[in-house]
Amino acid sequence: MSPKRPALYVATMSGHGEAARSLILAGADVDHKDPVRQYGVLHEAAVGGHEQLVNDLLIGGADPQLRGGCYGGTALHESAGEGQVEIVSDLLLLAGLTRMLLIATVIRR
Repeated sequence: MSPKRPALYVATMSGHGEAARSLILAGADVDHKDPVRQYGVLHEAAVGGHEQLVNDLLIGGADPQLRGGCYGGTALHESAGEGQVEIVSDLLLLAGLTRMLLIATVIRR
């Protein structure tokens, strides 16, 4: 039997951006880690190629340094391994910014 996943994790895995954004704004745990796959929510968005969700999760406070998966990689490592070039670029550009700079940078893009 698989564990029950939180709504934000499921919305992110499924690429449901609007639902995920609503859940982030409502205070959902942006750093939830799936106990089976060991991926965080940001990992799922990055590997799935959901660029806007990656940005939304970072603005919502997701930890870009959270490690997960079978090799203990970050969302950057996992997205690079999947060939998600735009996501890799976003994570390199945005991951080290403060939330205020992050919001300003994403809005200007």
